[in-house]
Amino acid sequence: MITNQRIEVLRIISKKLEGKNINWCLIGSTNLALQGIEIEPNDIDIMADKQGAYEIGELLGEYETRPVQYKEAGTFAGYKGKFKINNIEIEVIGELKIKNVYRPIGGHIVMVKIDSLAIPCMDLKSEYEAYQKLGRKEKAELIRQKLKTIP
Repeated sequence: MITNQRIEVLRIISKKLEGKNINWCLIGSTNLALQGIEIEPNDIDIMADKQGAYEIGELLGEYETRPVQYKEAGTFAGYKGKFKINNIEIEVIGELKIKNVYRPIGGHIVMVKIDSLAIPCMDLKSEYEAYQKLGRKEKAELIRQKLKTIP
């Protein structure tokens, strides 16, 4: 479910990134909700390449709670930063690796329209594969069920 508050935060992010040459897209629960999966998003996850993550970090600087820097945690590695807009957490991730497999940005992006926005989002097939690799079976199953309904 995408709330008006979340749409407003997406509007702020889109406005900040508009016209910039940054390759980015949404991943995670907000992405899934935007693409019609019945899920309550926890935060907004933005994926980019390394340079894009740093550039997004600068553009969202006024909302920064943790600067973009290289982090390894469990099965994840990449350049991560945290931000907060209107009480919604945003995580920016560059050069994401899941279990040492690089998850490239590009080629698997779809534009999702909501309100007057067009948001670049990771396609559901790619999200399904990522959730399977992570062992998150419940979310992977939700995506699989949705994929079955798409012609």
